[in-house]
Amino acid sequence: MTTSNKYVRSRVEASVETLSEKLDRNEIIYGVNTGFGGSADTHTNNHVSLQKALLQTLNSAILLPQDRGMMRSDSGTQMDFSEIRSHSMPTSWVRAAMIIRCNSLLRGHSGVRFVLIDHIIELLKNGMIPVIPLRGSISASGDLTPLSYIAGALEGNPDISVMNEKTGEVIAADKALDKLGLLPIQLGPKEGLGLLNGTAFSAGAGALVVFDVSQLLLLSHILTTMGSEALGAGRENYHPFISNVRPHDGQRETAHCLFNFLGDSKLSTAISEQNDQFQGTHTHKLAQTRYALRTSPQWIGPQVENLTLALQQVQCELNSTTDNPLIDSNNSKVYHGGNFQAVSITTAMEKAQNAMQMLGKMIFAQCSEIINPDTSNGLPPNLSIDDPSLSFTCKGLDINMAAYMSELAYLNHPVSNHIQSAEMHNQSLNSLAFISCRYANDAVEILSMMAATYLYVLCQALDLRAFHLEFVRNARGSIGSITREVVFPTGNSSLKNSDQRILKIQETLWNELMHHWGSHRMCDLRQRCHLSVKYSVGALLEHCSLGENAIGEWKKAVSNALEKSYQNTRVLFIREPSTKKYLCHASRTFYTHVREHLCVPLNEGIIDHPTYDTDIRERSSQSKRTIGSQASDEVKEYVLSGL
Repeated sequence: MTTSNKYVRSRVEASVETLSEKLDRNEIIYGVNTGFGGSADTHTNNHVSLQKALLQTLNSAILLPQDRGMMRSDSGTQMDFSEIRSHSMPTSWVRAAMIIRCNSLLRGHSGVRFVLIDHIIELLKNGMIPVIPLRGSISASGDLTPLSYIAGALEGNPDISVMNEKTGEVIAADKALDKLGLLPIQLGPKEGLGLLNGTAFSAGAGALVVFDVSQLLLLSHILTTMGSEALGAGRENYHPFISNVRPHDGQRETAHCLFNFLGDSKLSTAISEQNDQFQGTHTHKLAQTRYALRTSPQWIGPQVENLTLALQQVQCELNSTTDNPLIDSNNSKVYHGGNFQAVSITTAMEKAQNAMQMLGKMIFAQCSEIINPDTSNGLPPNLSIDDPSLSFTCKGLDINMAAYMSELAYLNHPVSNHIQSAEMHNQSLNSLAFISCRYANDAVEILSMMAATYLYVLCQALDLRAFHLEFVRNARGSIGSITREVVFPTGNSSLKNSDQRILKIQETLWNELMHHWGSHRMCDLRQRCHLSVKYSVGALLEHCSLGENAIGEWKKAVSNALEKSYQNTRVLFIREPSTKKYLCHASRTFYTHVREHLCVPLNEGIIDHPTYDTDIRERSSQSKRTIGSQASDEVKEYVLSGL
């Protein structure tokens, strides 16, 4: 039983009684003793047959044989439909519509008996879900066609299919009712119309969409936080002062989140510190972070505001009576109106789609900057940890992201621009809400793919950023020792009282080396070391006079030390990454989940390709996976699961 609440049951029963009283007085009520839509100028007293006629005309949309559990031979056709996408709705949408329609009918404005509501709930409880055509609804008057298949299941129509979610078996509606010990229902006056004339499918699919978009909106804050750390962007980009002087609610909320998330980061630094940490002290670097990160509060904020309104619209629709005519039992009135016109859902979906397109554009811009060595603030090209001449780790992902973004932008076209007059021009305005939900759901899938790809890229970038800092820590001391020994060899009388001079030379040379190290990031390791040292000799000679032999000795020793330190640090880092200690708590949570719970490791370059020679590798070829498998199988599933 749906509910034992006497008030709820009484108002449902009252609407049925009010309708019956009006029919006894021979009052004309649309869809009860008249035809439907543009045929409402016809009249009949055969109320039961009229409801059957309504179902007959609307059980009209297209399903494939396999949607209904039929083999090709069963369907009487020789055509193979196996490669055609299903024409039926996801069961999650159908479940949502069933419960929403019950919620609407329980409000007692529809003239539908309690037994129909109970039957729908029993079907839901037992996982018996009607197979509903994906297409055919213009969402005015409501989602007539899809709801007619639920009504058909309740009347035990043997040509309506029902899926048993527990077994995957698809059976006829009459057999499904029989399995549950339920009798087929003969629909009374208005009960067909009361079941059909509503926005349940649009509201249900829309609710699922806005939930997913809300999750992706929240995720965009985390991704931007991780991106700020990966690029060493300043926390001050999100300082409260900036948003307080332009106090849009969404912008302030986003900036507040980002600023607080980065509070304990060791990678997101003040602008004045960034060059020292990642590139040396050369002043030709950008004085501020690029737009994709710096203006993210101003970019995300309006999407927060739009999605808040979309959520309010959907929430209101979920708790509304959306059919026609409406019965006011308290005053014994019947009103003919248009609550079935689901434009609120249409506009909610268009807000959601636009928000997804905007978030996708931001994610794409951030991701591109991280992969591109010209904009990544010192990260290696394509985020490859090995030689860039043979490893292009994230290049394919960069191409994928462009494809995803193009498709996402294409999907962001308002469906409402394409409304067509329907049904004898009676439905000259129709919301197309359910179609809008369908395309919004497609956009959710694409944006989820982008978020998963970006999350994979971010974890790789954060590892490389941490690896660079470990390399700097390990190499700097040995390079300083070499410089000290060459400039002031042991026994040299000029060493006395020269500690400050040595420290200055060491610091200057290190900064010069790191500048050229960054400038030659496109080179393989050995050449990179050689060129970094070669172009740093000038700085050495500015501070001391050395002979040709001493210069050659310094160049060779420093080049070898850089190469050895890089290789040793890489081996140790791959074995035991230290990334987590550099991250803020928000980034660390997601990074840890990807690396430790999803078991998606740092990509080590060409040696991680599944067919690469495994003789020199500890990791077996069986454990190697393509980049796409790691980004899609694990990370995308994590994103789609609601994190």
